[in-house]
Amino acid sequence: MKTPLVAILCNRSTELGESYRDYFQSAGFALKPVIYSEPDLDRSLSGCDALVLTGGGDFSVVPGIYENPDEASRADLAGLNPLREQMEQELLAWAMSHKKPVFAICRGMQAVNVILGGSLIPDICGRLSNMADPAHRLTGADVSSALTRPDAYHDLLPEPGEWYASLLDESLSCNSHHHQALDRVADTLVIEAAAPDGVVEAVRHELLPILGVQFHPERMAGQLPQLLLRRWRLYF
Repeated sequence: MKTPLVAILCNRSTELGESYRDYFQSAGFALKPVIYSEPDLDRSLSGCDALVLTGGGDFSVVPGIYENPDEASRADLAGLNPLREQMEQELLAWAMSHKKPVFAICRGMQAVNVILGGSLIPDICGRLSNMADPAHRLTGADVSSALTRPDAYHDLLPEPGEWYASLLDESLSCNSHHHQALDRVADTLVIEAAAPDGVVEAVRHELLPILGVQFHPERMAGQLPQLLLRRWRLYF
């Protein structure tokens, strides 16, 4: 069987973090890093069988991303990168037009939602206040500076009838390293799981081979990360 070649979006260079590399290679995927300033995208994607949209910083305050621009302007946004936002649009357009499988992680899931017509919560604590799960009480600066500290965890609550519900014999939890989240979910996305405070944690496209998770499976132990990769592989 051919080893799938997966285009994976990197931040500033083609040097891919060990966690992403080890995670996808453990399931038999070959990775082709793509940077957000790639000058020849068609050439970079030549021969690729799938796409991974990775985690990253916050989204710019531009029309269509946030329901309430005033709320967004008050949020503690960090790591803004308009070039990356444009690259995510181009990459997802390529994947959708060629019906390539997409695995969108953390910011990647947020990008998919925005590109497909949804919107984002600019800051979970600003929106939910003390109703936010303790694992979601990070600021933009916290997320940017906390890459080396252990992730917080919270419960993962499946939507009835969705894939995660088939794992109800296990106690599901997931890590958390974000302060933005899905607000209005795009019409073509189906919610599969959420956090106890209602933050959307997993989605799928109703027609195309696209999976999204708000958490970071590449940094998690246990069965769920590998089960996610096996599930994604069914799209190939």
